[in-house]
Amino acid sequence: MAGAHYWSASATTASDGGYALFGLPSDDYVVRVIATGYAREYYDNVTASHEAKIVQVAALHEASGIDFKLTEGGSMSGHVYQSDGVTPVVGAEVFIRPSKYYRDQGFWAKTDADGSYTVENLYLGEYKVTVRAEGYVDQLKFYRDQYGWDNALNVVVTPPDGTSGIDINLDRAGSISGFVYASDGMTPLPNFVVCVSDTTGRLGGAQFFGNTNSDGSYTVKGMPPGTYAVDTKWNIHDDTPSWYVGEVYDANVVVSAGNDTPNIDFALDEGGWITGHVFDEETGEPLEGIDLNECLPVGDCVSVSWPRTSYDGSYRFVLKPGEYLVGTGRESQHLLGYKYVPEWYDNAYDMSDATLVSVALHHETSGVDLYLAKSGSISGYIYSEDGALISNASVYAFSDVYPGNGANSQADGSYEIEGLLSGDYVVQVAVSGYVSEYYDDVADSGLATKVTVNAPDNTPGVDFRVSRASR
Repeated sequence: MAGAHYWSASATTASDGGYALFGLPSDDYVVRVIATGYAREYYDNVTASHEAKIVQVAALHEASGIDFKLTEGGSMSGHVYQSDGVTPVVGAEVFIRPSKYYRDQGFWAKTDADGSYTVENLYLGEYKVTVRAEGYVDQLKFYRDQYGWDNALNVVVTPPDGTSGIDINLDRAGSISGFVYASDGMTPLPNFVVCVSDTTGRLGGAQFFGNTNSDGSYTVKGMPPGTYAVDTKWNIHDDTPSWYVGEVYDANVVVSAGNDTPNIDFALDEGGWITGHVFDEETGEPLEGIDLNECLPVGDCVSVSWPRTSYDGSYRFVLKPGEYLVGTGRESQHLLGYKYVPEWYDNAYDMSDATLVSVALHHETSGVDLYLAKSGSISGYIYSEDGALISNASVYAFSDVYPGNGANSQADGSYEIEGLLSGDYVVQVAVSGYVSEYYDDVADSGLATKVTVNAPDNTPGVDFRVSRASR
């Protein structure tokens, strides 16, 4: 598949395993191979789609040596039923993605008349499985009745064996509808976004969206039965920005299976704008995809804007007149792989040190720019006193000067604390059943050996050997 043009071509290997693709336009390509009995693979010898090496094709030249060495593949099979666990859902789309890579292209299959599906060409590893079907909850229900990607159970595939019995029971989806008006309660506001959020945490942070039509009406579909918070905001992709300020509906909204909850209406007040850009502090390059928060001076954050920076690093808030704190949230760390440290305007790492930004009615407050520092990290392993690796240990890095962070150790005992500024940190480990300690093997933070971070590098080898707590 090539760049933004989405060129594609395919070929079948000859008896000697050779292949050739002809007539390709000059562009960058991802090359993938699928063969019966083998795991799907991308060039160069990787299984995850986002790790594929780009192959450059130029006119009148041949890109040769694009070879593959395949390993045995496994499979996964099961059924998709209605919530009763008996009635099959026919033609449902089953999506299987590696557990570590939510945005991987993954694997796909459709259910047959009995609700069954089979997916082949799977490589060794752990996967999460979800489903899309008309009228049902969309890609949110996972294996064994778990909701949300973060809550989903892992399904292990061990080639060449097949993993069977991976069944999913779908709930009928409900919807919410209403109108968005100006403050007079009559003038319709088209092209506003309505967001529906779970209030219980059972959906793993899932949200559902809809846009208002020319008459101000909207419908948000796809929610499982439950209680939700609803808010509306101006669509940041609209070329004609609005003065109208988004708001949160004044009560939680109940959704029932297969039914619509109507008359969830809004009447919006007008305000002013805060605009600016987000840049890399070192290079001055604009940063795309950074989430921003706007908060009141007392620290309460307003939840109806939350813009994300565009390709040129620009952003825009629409807010009621007043004074606000503007900065990035921890969500931005996650989106950019903890590459940058969260920051508040003006060059403040603590909210209490941030400069307030004023908003006036029908006025734009511009130039509220942020310059983010690249982050570094600390990594190591957690061992017990007998040398066994320990998972699910909580490790923290903190400082009197810099914002800290934490992480949990993985199944192999490893951990990595990301999102740290350059500086010296005290590192502590805590794990149930063991004595908490500071690096390097001391019980008092004042005696700890400080760990130096030089962003954007990683400081490795900060290991702990913890003792069991006495009973």
